[in-house]
Amino acid sequence: MTQLKRNNCLRQWFGPMAQQLFNIISSHRNSSTTCDHHRCILLDKQAAQHFLIEASFYQQKCIQQFQVTSDIRAKCLNPIQAMSELLLYIRMTNQHPSHENLHIFSHCHLPYDLEFEAALEALVVAKLIQKIEFLHFTFYDKNPYPHDHIFDHKSFTLTDQNRIERLFDHQRLIPHQTTN
Repeated sequence: MTQLKRNNCLRQWFGPMAQQLFNIISSHRNSSTTCDHHRCILLDKQAAQHFLIEASFYQQKCIQQFQVTSDIRAKCLNPIQAMSELLLYIRMTNQHPSHENLHIFSHCHLPYDLEFEAALEALVVAKLIQKIEFLHFTFYDKNPYPHDHIFDHKSFTLTDQNRIERLFDHQRLIPHQTTN
């Protein structure tokens, strides 16, 4: 969300949350206030304030729906904002986000929070997420239980193995990693 007159970024969302919020606001606005070629929606001040409130409620609904706070507390952790936001992002995405992607998310979404690395490590140690390291890449999985993955050398992405019988030349099986 950007203030046009000053080109000042007011708030940013990423991943599935961003797409869902865009869909919500798009469904409430008429076509004369949208500019599809930029995927933007023009809002006056009152509509922007209303949308920010709606976005906050939607985020709280997602935190509850994806059991973020309750799972963090069940592991005797303090649900600080960085930890809650990271776990929500990882649980909402269909991807296995890389460490770099999560760092970008944290930097843009929580720019004043210095707890990113500590929060991410706490989620791994508490077995709320799984950390997968391959070559010089690090990925995270919302499924904390060990299972096999496939690394795609073309797209530099990681997916669950799901019993694929044949791997292509650009794919490599990564057996689940055991930790001590």
